[in-house]
Amino acid sequence: MADPMRIRAQFKDGVTTVRVLMSHEMESGQRKDAAGKVIPAWHITEVTAKLNEQVVFSADW
Repeated sequence: MADPMRIRAQFKDGVTTVRVLMSHEMESGQRKDAAGKVIPAWHITEVTAKLNEQVVFSADW
């Protein structure tokens, strides 16, 4: 994986808009491996953004 994140920020009229595109391996939890065992679900569940070590945004899914 070359670059796992692309971040763009735009400041306009006193508001900063941040757009993030995250590349990651994601598993739904519904596929099976070669032995027939279910591959456990694995996906992003929390995102936190910090500015100068202070949390400015946090999201949970």
